[in-house]
Amino acid sequence: MNGKPAKPEPTLKVVKKLGARDVRIDHFCELPIGCGFGVSGTWALGTALALSRFLGLRLPRSRLVSVAHVAEVECGTGLGDVGAQAVGGVVLGLRPGAPPYGRWKKIPVHGMKLVCAVLGPLETKDLLRDEEFRKKTFELGGRAVRKVMAKVSLQAAMEASLEFAEKLGSLDGELREIVKLCKEEGAVASQIMLGRGVFCFTRDPEKIRKILAGAVGEKKVLVCGVGGTSLLSEAMCVGMP
Repeated sequence: MNGKPAKPEPTLKVVKKLGARDVRIDHFCELPIGCGFGVSGTWALGTALALSRFLGLRLPRSRLVSVAHVAEVECGTGLGDVGAQAVGGVVLGLRPGAPPYGRWKKIPVHGMKLVCAVLGPLETKDLLRDEEFRKKTFELGGRAVRKVMAKVSLQAAMEASLEFAEKLGSLDGELREIVKLCKEEGAVASQIMLGRGVFCFTRDPEKIRKILAGAVGEKKVLVCGVGGTSLLSEAMCVGMP
């Protein structure tokens, strides 16, 4: 990974599920690992797509997304990242699972950029395998989805996301202060799940970047666009624009 030897579990699991042997996978990642960006999901999904093409498997994309999703869940590195990554953009998960079971809704984002302040990683493997924690996340997540579906918008999604983080108990004082800085500048912000960081959507990314860099340091702030082409059929994406 990034030129260094590594054995990420989701990647190895996908290789095994697709029956590949004697292959070398090179991952290139510009994001911090273990900080809630779903990097392990992209490893699994990228590996599935690349191996299918390399080996001439001719598997439908929905099947490859399913393989990647199951691999990540079995490894305990994520629960629903792969489906959202396959849809692309800002996504609301309506029904858990891989294709053909999962359902997602894209939330339109026009003229916005994403700014993130990353303080550090959280160890998620044990949390995601803890039944009580999973039960709490599903319960709070269900409430959040219902709240957003009552009035689908980026604002509603971010408000529900922040409320979810507060009630889950993962939003500490330092993260709360960063959220406050973003909101004071008119940006919508919440906690990266699961990581010690904050993400926000803004029409003035440079202004937010400078403010957050002053608070946490230049190297801990990331800026990127919002987009992505869906790998799944419109039937799996409710109200897809």
